[in-house]
Formats: sequence, structure tokens, C-alpha cells
Amino acid sequence: RHGLDFAIDLKHVKHNKSRKKPKRNAEDPQQDTLRLADNYQHLYTMLDPVTMRKSAKLLELEYNDYIDNHTFWKMSNVGNPSTFINTLAGSSQESLVLDAYIPILSINNPLSACVLDLDLLTEAARFLPQMKHFVHTSPFLKRAIQAEVCSAWIRVYHWNQKNGHQLVSDLLAIHNEHGFDTLARRWPKYAQLVDHIVRFLADCFQRDLESTTIVTSSATLSKHKIDCQHIESMSSKSVLISLQTLPADLYGLIKSTSTSNTISLSPYQQNIKPLKFSHRHNMAKEFIYTTHGPHILLDILSNNIIYPAIQNFDIYTRVKHSARTSTTVETVFQRAVLRGALLDCLQTACGGNAIFFYDGIAPFLHSPTGVFPKPNGNTYSGSDKRMYGSIIKQKADQTKQNLQPFLASLSAIVEQHPSIVRYAATFKRINFQVINGLSVGHRLCDDDIDLPIEESRYNSKPKTPISLQIPSDLPNYRPLANSIVPGTHVGLGTLGLIIREALNHKRSAPVECNEVHQVLLGSNPIQFSGSAPFPLSHTDPIRSFSQYAQIFSTHIPSSLLVTRIGLSNLLSYMGTGQGAGTQLFLNTVTTKATGFFSNSISQMTEDFQTALSYNDAIFGSNPKASKLTGFIHCFDLRVWGQPSKAFSLAPDGRQNFQGIQAKFEPYWADAIQDKWAAFLGSRLNTNPDDWVEPKPTWTDTFHFLVGLQIPGFQTGLTVFQCTNNLALAGLCIRPTTQEIVCWINKNRKLGAWRALKTLGFLIDDKSGHAVYAAFSALYQFLDTNLTDVDKKDIDFGPMFLEHLLCKVSRYNRRWPGFAAHAQTMEKTTLTIQPTTFPFPLILTQDNLQEIFDSMSFT
Repeated sequence: RHGLDFAIDLKHVKHNKSRKKPKRNAEDPQQDTLRLADNYQHLYTMLDPVTMRKSAKLLELEYNDYIDNHTFWKMSNVGNPSTFINTLAGSSQESLVLDAYIPILSINNPLSACVLDLDLLTEAARFLPQMKHFVHTSPFLKRAIQAEVCSAWIRVYHWNQKNGHQLVSDLLAIHNEHGFDTLARRWPKYAQLVDHIVRFLADCFQRDLESTTIVTSSATLSKHKIDCQHIESMSSKSVLISLQTLPADLYGLIKSTSTSNTISLSPYQQNIKPLKFSHRHNMAKEFIYTTHGPHILLDILSNNIIYPAIQNFDIYTRVKHSARTSTTVETVFQRAVLRGALLDCLQTACGGNAIFFYDGIAPFLHSPTGVFPKPNGNTYSGSDKRMYGSIIKQKADQTKQNLQPFLASLSAIVEQHPSIVRYAATFKRINFQVINGLSVGHRLCDDDIDLPIEESRYNSKPKTPISLQIPSDLPNYRPLANSIVPGTHVGLGTLGLIIREALNHKRSAPVECNEVHQVLLGSNPIQFSGSAPFPLSHTDPIRSFSQYAQIFSTHIPSSLLVTRIGLSNLLSYMGTGQGAGTQLFLNTVTTKATGFFSNSISQMTEDFQTALSYNDAIFGSNPKASKLTGFIHCFDLRVWGQPSKAFSLAPDGRQNFQGIQAKFEPYWADAIQDKWAAFLGSRLNTNPDDWVEPKPTWTDTFHFLVGLQIPGFQTGLTVFQCTNNLALAGLCIRPTTQEIVCWINKNRKLGAWRALKTLGFLIDDKSGHAVYAAFSALYQFLDTNLTDVDKKDIDFGPMFLEHLLCKVSRYNRRWPGFAAHAQTMEKTTLTIQPTTFPFPLILTQDNLQEIFDSMSFT
């Protein structure tokens, strides 16, 4: 069945043939899921990649129609959904950060993660039901709301299985060990509620102790009284109106307009059985903090926060009201947990929540069991209640085991058809772009909506490490201009605009083109909302003097790089995406004299733990924790622009996160430091400025890093920029033209390759010779025409040109009129002289052939 083909095999699945219903085995709680997992029909239909591809294509066409439609971007004023659109936009932006940090938080500080999850659930319960009538106003709104609802169901499932028990146990444990004052300082919004329950139970214990009729020694009674008095001394000294009642707002945890209504604790007192006092130690603590406290606190939070939220979601999710659909708290809760469990499996199989933006998963929401067929091929004969009973267990591990067949089924589908994840990412990307564009009243450029790539955990294949090798027959290559440039010339207006504005900015000269200047400074010319700027390094063409380079040299100076632990620090720095995006972390946490540079893995870990502990406090104490006020970013997924989970402290997600130190252990291994010391040889612990012997080549250094076989440093931009950083620090020779071209040729999906094609060069030949010709000719053209002063100010070289080419697509995306303006400048400079550009903007075919004739690839 794992080999079913959507287009063909489903036609041969017979649905009408009646089969004898298998006898249910009461001893096997997995029987339902095993049978359901074995029937792929509905799962395949729901996740059919052909249908998803068509839907994704239609969505892209629809979005393209809206790109320049200013009326559409102002539609938030229609029907007054602007508040809700802004809420959805804010939620989607915050989720990018939360998705990266919650897996770490869950292990590093489980209590903070539980509090944050509960906050997000209650916030969703507040605004999502109000959005129901906006679902039909726009398919984009519908998808965004659907994704939020899916996330809410998963949080309900997590609350039921683990988070609820974790939250109440940890809060009571803090009160038990440290008292009310510490609890109020760490978790102020829960402190009074927890303290009230402790004092209520202490009073119950005291009353029972005083009224006991069982013969007990006076010494034993005295001891229990002392224990109870100690607990009272650790509690708040505030006067309570009544120990038997809680305020309706649970001390500010929920909104309540009533000042007279209260929540009675009497039912809990009635259920407490009379105690049998003995000489056993800590009976009072056990009674309060273990036996009754967690149960009462969990029940109060569930009854007053979780269940009302679930009922709101259940009403929202139902397609239509039915008299046969039970709306009791118990059945609604069971449906909610079951939905969350199935959606959690779907999210796990697809590697992220992008699948929640796909319309085809509606059956997951409408009926948890409705996605499964009966044995006869129609619909599932069970009920939500029955499936809940056979799958959801009190122990989370047992529930996980029961869900495993279903998760394996979903994973098998995604593994065989990985395009499912790709199409889901399209739905999420476009929806993110539209919702956030509507919130500011204009479309967003692609840079605004870069989302981390989601991959199925069952289908993530390691990339083959790159080996840089110049073609052996390249010296015999004799390029022809008309085969490299089919037109009459190559227009260099885009490069000219970027370099001119960069030089003017560096020299504090007047701005020549305001739009290009805005992009250079990290702004967006088409945005007028005053949004936060992008990192300057993403658009600065001068690699050597960029903001990134300055921050790097401050925290990883060459004098420390040449030590035995130099490479460990370099890998730690780059493996977490340090730079402009983590400046607050670098400036406020890494306050050692050496900045980020640490003497040991424990010191390195301590810095990151400090930042995470600060963030934990924000998540836990602030009722609007998801607003991320004062948040310290200690890693940056977008350090190179396109987000990558590899820079996270938990790159493989929650399941594989083993703590902060585990992230750095590969970087700080003795074997790595031994290899670094051997690579430096006699240069170890010396000043690079004093080196007289030949330095390693750029390629040798690149291959050395790749050969370490460290995840994240074998392919992609990180190992490339790591080698560049070592070159700029003087530890290896800067790359030659051919070395840079070899890299570009091996990375045809990255910016430099795309820019050469955008300029008009034909470089798609399999041999890779054409890209050597194009890049080398362009380099020689600029080398000839730029002045020595210009070259010095931009630190001209092959590294600079590659970096410049990478910026072309980013400028094009930030300013849609960039390419057209460049073409206008190219035409203008042909007729108007002198020009303000640092080099001619037209490279004719004849000029190109002259350069080719003078070049040698030896």
C-alpha cells in the first residue's frame, strides 16, 4: 500500500464490496488505529499531490492578479475586518519566532513552555470565534483562520496529555520549595491562585487534624501542626475574603465582568476523604502539594480557561449544527483532544504547520473520525467517543504509541510524495504574504515573507558535501561572445546603481537614487508603514566593510582565531547565525572582555542559557508573552536572508533536542580542535600579520571545513561564508576568480548564478565553462574601469563581485521598479556624458570578445 500511485491505483480501490466487520479485541487498544491506518483511501484523497498542485497553481495565479491591485490591498476596510487581519498578521509573524524557540523552551524550561502554550490558546479562544463570519469574505482569511484553529486544537491535545499536568505540578513545586514570594516574582499571574489553593488545603488539613477522632499521639499531632504552620508561613500574608471561594477572574487570569460571582472550592472539600494521621513525615506537604493541589488547580484551570475555549472552537469548526452532535463538556473535550492528536500527527509527518493552510484538510476539523473509511469503504463506523477511548490514554507515552500506526501512514504518504510539503509551503507563503500585506495596506516583497523550509522528518536526506574542482579541460576553453551573450550587449545598470549608491553612502556623498538608497539601508521603497528595517548586511555589496564583517571582527578577532579553541568559537558563532539579528545578545549577554569568544564549551553554553532564561521570564510572566517585548534573539535563522533551521539551538526540532550544550558539542570536540591545530601548524598562537610562510589557499581551507563533517558546514552558504571570514581575517589566501567561479558553478540555485543569468549571460552548459567565461570577463571589465580609489573603498576582488551579484535579486525584490530603472540608466548613459556611474553600464558583444581573447584559464 505504501506504493500506491494517486492517479492510477486509487481507481482500482473497490469501495462497495462489503466485508465482514473485524471483531473488536478489547485487549488491543490500537485496533482502531491499526485498521484505520491500513486503509489509505481517505488519506490519499485528502493529500492527493495532484489536487494540491492544481490548488497551489491557482492560488499563485490569483495572487499574481492582486500584486499591483491597490484596491485589493486596501480591502481591510471592507466589512471592517482590519482588527482581525492585524491580529492574524501579528500572530503569523510572532509564530516565526515562537516556532524556533518553543522546541528549546520545552526542554530548557518546560514550565515556561506550558505557560506560553496556555497563553496562546486563551488568546486564540478570544479572537478566533469572532472571525467566523469573515471566513466567507476571503479564501485567504479562511486559510489563515483555519491554520490558527489547527494550532489551537494541538495545544488542547498537549494540555490534556502533558502541559496541564506539568504546569500545575511545577507551580506547586515552586511554592513548596521556595514559597509565595519566589512564585510571585517568577510567575506573578499564577502566584495568587496557587497560593489560595495551598492555603485552602492547609486549612482543610488543619481542620481535619483538629477534629480527628482516631487515637494519635500528641507528639504526632504536634509535628503535623508544625508542618502545617511552616506551609502557612511560606504562603502569602494577604487577607482572603474567603478561603472557600476564588474570585471569578482567578486573580486576573481571565476576564470577568462580574464582581460578585465567585468560584466555590466547597465541592473539592467535600470530596476529600478523612485523613488517617500517622507519624509519617511531611503528611501536610503530601496532602497539599501532591495528593490534592495538582488535581484542584488543574480542574480549575481546565473548567474556567480550557473548556470555554474548546467550546468556542467546537462551534467554529462544525460545518452545521446537528441535534445528534453532542455538546456536553465531556464529548466536546474528547473531540477537541482527538482533533489535536490527529493534527499533531499530520504536522509531524509534514515537518511543520504549512499543511494547515491547505483547504483539503477540512475533514480533520469537521469530524476527527470522518477522515477514515468504514471497512466497507464508506465512512467510519465508530464515533469520536469510541476512538478517543481507544487512542487517548492518561499516559502520554501510551497515547503516542497508539497514534504511531496513523503517524506512520501519513509519513509514508509524505515520504513517497514529498511534493506535498512543497505545495503546502506555497499555500503558507502566499497566505502569509497576503495577510501581512493587507495589514499594512500594500503588498510585501518576497524578502518580507521568507519562511523556514519545512521537510518531512521521514524524507530529509543529507546533502552531498561539495568538492570544489576546476574542470581539467578549462585551460583549452576558448569562449565566443555570441555564444555567451546572444544579444548585442550586457546591461550592467543594476550593478552600477548598487555600487554607485554604496560608494556615495560610504563617502557621505549625496543620494543619487532614493529607492536604491532605501534598499541599501535595509528599508523597502514600496512600504510606507514604517516597519522595522532589514539587516544592513543583506543589501550591502561591500562584504569586507559590511555591518556583518564589523560585528564578526569584534567578537571573533584573528588574534583569537589562531588559538586551539579558535575554530570551536568560529563554528559556534556561525552555527547560530550571529550577526545583526543577534546584536542585543552580543551586546548585553556576551559581556566578557572577549565578547562572544569563550574559553570553554561551558562558558559558551552559559551565555546562551542566560539569554534563554531571560526569554523564559518574558514568556512566563507577561500576560502578552507572545508579543515578545524585550526578547533576546540568541540565534538568527535569517542570517543569510533565506531562513534555515540549521542555525537554531534545536535544528532537528523538539524530539531530538538534548539541551543547549548538545548544539555546541560537535564544535568543541577534542578531535576538531586537534585538526585545527594541525591545520595551523607552526602558525598556531601567532599573529597572522607576521606570517611569512605561504598561507593555505581558499579552496584548501574550504575543503578542510567540509572535511570536518560537521552538520551545517558541508554545503550551502554557511561553510562558504565561514571560509570567507577566515580569508578576511588573514588566516588563508583570499579566493581567486577561478575559485569563486567554481563555487558559483556548484551552487546554481544561489544568487550569484541567478544574477549572471539576469544580466543576460548564457551559462547553462553542463560543462560549466560558460560561467567561468562570464564571471571572469565581468571581473576583468570592472577591474579595468573602476578607479583605484573606488577599488580600495569597496575592497574590490573576486569575493566582492560574488557578493555584489548576490544582491541583485534582493534589490529586484525589494524594489519592483529596480530592473526597469536600471535599463533607463543604461540608455541614458549612452547619450549623456559624463556619467555619475563608476563604470560603463553597457558591455557590448565586441568588448566581451576582446576580453575573452585576452583571458587565459590556466
